Amino acid sequence: MPQGDKGDRREKKRFQVAGCLATMSREGFLASMGLGPKCVGEVLDLNPKGARVRISERLSLFEIYRIRLQQLHGDEKVGGIKARTVWEKADGASGKFQIGLHFLTNGGAVEGIQEILKRCRTKAPPV
Repeated sequence: MPQGDKGDRREKKRFQVAGCLATMSREGFLASMGLGPKCVGEVLDLNPKGARVRISERLSLFEIYRIRLQQLHGDEKVGGIKARTVWEKADGASGKFQIGLHFLTNGGAVEGIQEILKRCRTKAPPV
């Protein structure tokens, strides 16, 4: 979490996941056609309202991205998720970054996220 954070403000419990990737592209005309730059990251934890993802490049804060979540060892995937980047921090000496995503999508995407949680969940992380 970013400095100055006053504790966990999540409405829903988050779960560590294993074997789940997030493909992110900036919202806009090119993204709507499946074109434009994409960033792929490892999902570290997830709940129906958001995710924490490890990525190798910086993303703009407070921008809206289209997200597709995909299970690595299986065929479960869910796309069409709109999310806003809400925080970013360096991921130790790895040269990578962790970002916090807040999902803006409801309905069918939430059901898909819950299915990925069932298949990829490891445990609830310590708070």
